[in-house]
Amino acid sequence: MESLITALFIAKNDSASRAERWAQHGELQKARLLKKYPNLSSTPEYKEAGAKLLAHSEQLESLFPDLRFWASGFHKGSLRDLAKDVDMLWHYDMIYW
Repeated sequence: MESLITALFIAKNDSASRAERWAQHGELQKARLLKKYPNLSSTPEYKEAGAKLLAHSEQLESLFPDLRFWASGFHKGSLRDLAKDVDMLWHYDMIYW
């Protein structure tokens, strides 16, 4: 249900921008994990990739007012907000929960 709601929200309007933001949030989450566990990058290649990821994530943070939710830059604070936007609020409230 969550994936369907997300996909419908991405496809509804300006899908290229929304899909890019969804992917960028994934990169941001990887960087947050790397900050929490910096020893994940042990080889020189991984350390270099990790440094690039961390630098890139700093540029992305401004796109996400709430770093926990990928659509926060679209003024959506939760999956429920997305469900409402794509006319799936009943499904979210009655089936998902």
